[in-house]
Amino acid sequence: MDKWYSSPILFQKLQEKGIGATGLVSENAKGIPKDIIHAYEVDLIETEIRAHRSKNLLFIQWKDLVLVNVLSTVYDSSKIKQAKRNYV
Repeated sequence: MDKWYSSPILFQKLQEKGIGATGLVSENAKGIPKDIIHAYEVDLIETEIRAHRSKNLLFIQWKDLVLVNVLSTVYDSSKIKQAKRNYV
């Protein structure tokens, strides 16, 4: 799902209807606790992955060339693997 349309509120409503969702999410999306965003930005090094679960929502953040934020009601944090990326 596109990061400009996804939000915790939308994902929760979809989950209530039995629809799972995973997608990029903007740091400014309504419903994302700001303390999570700011706490994760501090000292996040490239290729490091951080995850936070709140009820049925999984928030994942990692630093690539830019900060990447993902929200999911489908996956859990046990599926997260760290991968090495080769930059060209």
